[in-house]
Amino acid sequence: MFVQGCFWHARPEHLHAPKHNAEWWWRKLDDNARRDKETDARLVRLGWLPLRVWEHEAVEHAVRKVVELLAYQGHQRAQRIRRADGRGAEGALDFRGQRGGGRSRS
Repeated sequence: MFVQGCFWHARPEHLHAPKHNAEWWWRKLDDNARRDKETDARLVRLGWLPLRVWEHEAVEHAVRKVVELLAYQGHQRAQRIRRADGRGAEGALDFRGQRGGGRSRS
């Protein structure tokens, strides 16, 4: 799980354009975003399922992402938590587009 800063990882909705030394900063931010994608691809090839949350996300939403990912991977405790919260499969976040089996520590 990665907790990303909106500026450092170039989140378009929250990124404030650098004014001083802008060319250097844009190159730096583009490199960070590219490296994030490469890191995700590398982790997926190794059988992990990377999860990223953003600094502005509420803790409850980040926790829900973790529970949903674990439930998607078949983690029984996470599936029980999801059912207890009344979300069942209908309220689940969609991880079908993700590749790799991931690894869970239970």
